[in-house]
Amino acid sequence: MILIAPLALALAPQPAGLLASLASQDSLASQDSPVRETAPSNGPKAERASRQSGGQEVLALHMVDMEDMLSDPKDAALLAAFKMLPARLMELGNEIPGWDMPPQVVPMLTEVLSGSKTLTVHLDETMVPIPVRAQLNLHMGSAEAANTFHGRLYEMLSGTGAPFGEPEDGMIPLQLEPGMPPVLFGPRGNDFVVAFGEPDDAPFVAGNTGLPAGVKPQMVMRMDYGTMLGFMFDQMVPQEAYDDPEFQMVTDIMDMIGLDQIQFHMASGSDDTRSYSTFQMPGYGKFLGHNGLVSEQFVTENTLRLIPADAKWASAFMFDVSSCAEWVNELAGMALESEGIDDPIGMAGQMIGLDIRKDILDHIGTEMGVYASDSTGGGSLASMVFFMELADPDGIAPILDRVNEMIVGFGQAEAEGYLTSRAWSNQGIQYQSLSFPGLPVPIEPTYAIAGNHIFFGASPQATMGAVRQAMKPTTSLLNNANFLAQMPGSLENVIGLDFMDTPALLADGYFWSNMLFTAIGNGVRSPHGAVRDPGPILPAYGDLMKGARAMVNITSVEGEDLVVRGVGDRSMCVQLTGFTGFLSSSGLGMLLPLVFLGIAESNNSFGSSQAWEPEMYEYEYEMEIEDEPIIEDHEVEDHEVEDHEHGGEDHEGDGGDDR
Repeated sequence: MILIAPLALALAPQPAGLLASLASQDSLASQDSPVRETAPSNGPKAERASRQSGGQEVLALHMVDMEDMLSDPKDAALLAAFKMLPARLMELGNEIPGWDMPPQVVPMLTEVLSGSKTLTVHLDETMVPIPVRAQLNLHMGSAEAANTFHGRLYEMLSGTGAPFGEPEDGMIPLQLEPGMPPVLFGPRGNDFVVAFGEPDDAPFVAGNTGLPAGVKPQMVMRMDYGTMLGFMFDQMVPQEAYDDPEFQMVTDIMDMIGLDQIQFHMASGSDDTRSYSTFQMPGYGKFLGHNGLVSEQFVTENTLRLIPADAKWASAFMFDVSSCAEWVNELAGMALESEGIDDPIGMAGQMIGLDIRKDILDHIGTEMGVYASDSTGGGSLASMVFFMELADPDGIAPILDRVNEMIVGFGQAEAEGYLTSRAWSNQGIQYQSLSFPGLPVPIEPTYAIAGNHIFFGASPQATMGAVRQAMKPTTSLLNNANFLAQMPGSLENVIGLDFMDTPALLADGYFWSNMLFTAIGNGVRSPHGAVRDPGPILPAYGDLMKGARAMVNITSVEGEDLVVRGVGDRSMCVQLTGFTGFLSSSGLGMLLPLVFLGIAESNNSFGSSQAWEPEMYEYEYEMEIEDEPIIEDHEVEDHEVEDHEHGGEDHEGDGGDDR
């Protein structure tokens, strides 16, 4: 989040030590961080601390202004609505009782959010007591604009009694907390700067963003998560904790996962026809290879021939299941060592009566994919298919027969015959469906082996369509013009490919996007007669559809780095409508209520998770007492509890049907 400490002080003029240290920043000379060795390391605190000398960059974020971000003509009304937001927020002061925000805050905060800016954070041991330097540059476009913004902020803060110090080199110190270095703010050239530590006037250097030549970066972000994690360990974990066997186990697991090695480099930009994005993890490709987590096989044209040409979305990837399973088994074994379990895979196999390694993992190949298409069921949830390469189709068939026998036996013994595994054939291919005789259950998951692949479909029709595509692929994804037009490169060294046919999904998402954008339009209009109207924000369907482009991402290991390159439509309205269409047609949108329910449940239990902070716990307890007399709140909570209980009953019912 990008909150300027002085603006935060204007909103809440009490001391804010943590905010003061996090909201300010440092060196704008954001050169690319060196790539560190990514094989697992064992040295904990001392090694991590060694990375923090010399002012190491841990975060750099550069963004252009909103007009550049929303430069496509299809986004013109959305941009207009955003520009109307400050005026609407100003009106809220007369509509909301107790609204005491200084009127200058809203337009200034809007300028911060919508304008071009650069944020950098460094770890620097010369900074005491917190070894952090941070700096936020608001690129105002001219020295006059920077001085004007400075004057407005200074005037606003003066009215709050802000503890200013004597100006230093044109920067005004703001002492937010005793014993802490001051936050400095003021104009520097064409920028307005807020700095925690000595200001740095060096320009931001984007480095190698990986974007195509000639594409101007609109957003660049670099994050050294591993070093940030080490910094948090240094600040929060005493040295003696590293001698504790249980804590050592935690750090060993972290090293196995490679958390202390992770860096993110992201960038996005657009030209006149497309948007582009890159996501790079320097050195992490080497780490994945070191642990056998990257397949030595690559996505090929034969892989894409398994996907129908009318796929609405698809993902194909190469994955070494056996190596990954052993890696996870080692991690789980470390976590369960105190329970006497050193081989979770072996124990799980004993429980189900199978040798998971010999009977299952040894028969699985590396080529996998999932998609939904019109030819497998109209592109909806029921058309979804997952396919997986088999290293030995004949070897796994008897194992699948045993699993089916177990399902039938369980269905007779425990489900009173309402659950069974049904075998049937079509055009010489044997299919197996999970059926619910006597119950009106609207699903029938089905699998079949065809050639050297196994296909799992959400319905018998989806699996039949997938098998026919695999056996006689007259057309495939390679014939999809929307896919070919957006492919960001060749398939060389590609280990993963994602495709979303945005033009084909616009119809599914148009209703939901229209609701969202209509809400935004109504939200910025004035109820007091002011002439402020962005008009219809979402273009008419035909206009939105015209020239719309698909999204394609490819994942590869380039040298030692894991790299994802993406190409999509340059319009935010098109991208968002296509994505809501994906959520709607894939059925993933149905999971959103569960996500919100999970967030609500986590918020309800937040107090218990913070029991180690007495002040926060006491504050939450007092708030609960204050909220008690509000009957409406309790009625809503009871209603939510009832909904949750009904949801639980439905879930249990579904679970019973599945059995």
